[in-house]
Amino acid sequence: MFAQTKPKMAAFTHLVMLASKTVAAPAIADLVAATRETYSGPLVVGEDLSSFEIGETVTIGRSKSEI
Repeated sequence: MFAQTKPKMAAFTHLVMLASKTVAAPAIADLVAATRETYSGPLVVGEDLSSFEIGETVTIGRSKSEI
């Protein structure tokens, strides 16, 4: 989908990497490698507290929260 839509920034968010007793969960690196087979543009994998500011440019940050 990323290769067809050509976004300013492609992002994977809210990932659920399912596994079972017989099938291991895929690694994030495997997901990125599979994506790179068809898409060479900007790509980010979101983490908890990531933020995205979208305008003329796309900025990715990480919110700082106090505990």
